[in-house]
Amino acid sequence: TSQHWQKVLNAEGIPNAPAQSIDEVLDHPQTKAVGMLQDTGDTGMKLMGLPLSFDGARPPLRNLAPNVNENSQDD
Repeated sequence: TSQHWQKVLNAEGIPNAPAQSIDEVLDHPQTKAVGMLQDTGDTGMKLMGLPLSFDGARPPLRNLAPNVNENSQDD
């Protein structure tokens, strides 16, 4: 199990962390505490924010990715 291997690796001083599913990562208290998930506005989606902060604040999402063909030129 994950706990078994953490004990073994910790006993040898080997840095480690448990592998988590996406759902576990998104629901983890640390993910919530540092505000990694950011609202995208009207879409109702949340996206991963930048993994850093400046003066204690995480930079907000400024733009979403364009829709398919949104920035293409018509010939």
